[in-house]
Amino acid sequence: MPYGDDLSSAFEAFGVKGKSVDLAHYYEYAGKVGSDKHPVRGEIFTRSLATGGRDAMHIYVAY
Repeated sequence: MPYGDDLSSAFEAFGVKGKSVDLAHYYEYAGKVGSDKHPVRGEIFTRSLATGGRDAMHIYVAY
């Protein structure tokens, strides 16, 4: 998947681990960062209807 390895590396650098990374078209990450243990969530999803294109994908990161 495009960007999958890069997104994994970025999250792992902050200690956020994969939750659902066994699907070929969807990777989900979640964890807590910082001294206040703030929740972080992210996903990369190909074949996304959220962006409207047939071959589109989206990357979502929430802090």
